[in-house]
Amino acid sequence: MNCAVFLVWILIFCALLDLGFAKRNSDKQKRSRNDKCQQDIFRVIKKGSEVKGTIADIIDRLCLPPNTDRFVYRFKNDSYIRIDFDVVPDNILYSISWDVKQENPEILYGNNKLRKFKADEIRPNIPAHLLLAATNEGQQRRFLRNLRNCQDSSFISLTCVIQSFSALGRRMQEVSIKKK
Repeated sequence: MNCAVFLVWILIFCALLDLGFAKRNSDKQKRSRNDKCQQDIFRVIKKGSEVKGTIADIIDRLCLPPNTDRFVYRFKNDSYIRIDFDVVPDNILYSISWDVKQENPEILYGNNKLRKFKADEIRPNIPAHLLLAATNEGQQRRFLRNLRNCQDSSFISLTCVIQSFSALGRRMQEVSIKKK
């Protein structure tokens, strides 16, 4: 009897080991397919990096991380804030912008609506240093929902935009560029 119980335990243990090894190998294969951007020929773009030119010049060398399908750009100066979502597979660029009034820079004026453009027409006008990261559609929708929740009629506070963007930023992923 003890021999039969011992044999059953050994069979169960071997089955568990086989499942574990199979899972580990499949995860490794999946990881190697998804990490093509992390190979030696790619390097991560840091904010304010030395990447020169426009997005149109480097778009074919950029690598989207796994589970992302769009790049995020941010432009800000004393009178204007703009956030763009560049959906690479569909060649569409969504843009949202606000005007900053000098009387009260905490209040932003805009309609909080995404404007849709053909990305090929806009990319030559976007400097490469404005590229922040990559994200997906769900995070973009969450960002817009956060903006709608704290908006008053025709204006929105700068704090609201910062909080919404920081919620998006926590889940954004680094973008890699192919070395020349």
